[in-house]
Amino acid sequence: MAKLQTQIVRFFAFDVIDCEFVDADGHLHTLRDKVPVLTVEWLDESIDLPRPLLVDCVVLAQWQDEQGRQLVRISTAEPYWIESTEDLSEFVVEATQLQIGGDCA
Repeated sequence: MAKLQTQIVRFFAFDVIDCEFVDADGHLHTLRDKVPVLTVEWLDESIDLPRPLLVDCVVLAQWQDEQGRQLVRISTAEPYWIESTEDLSEFVVEATQLQIGGDCA
């Protein structure tokens, strides 16, 4: 299991939060779900924003692009079926945006 580095940017009623990250192509993505789906931390509307949050994901593939960047295709569909506000669950990010086994990739 890997973890994607995101930032909590909004807190809504009913314990829903928005987390954002930028993919390898510079596209901003927003993951929106209930707090207990995204984290075991206790969070409420009094938290200071933005706030870092690691989101569980699965590594599907890894490669190096022509600019020498280490890229990773990830899925947020496992284990908790997290999708972006654009209904996406697969993303290509730079390896440095992931944490695997307690270490940064």
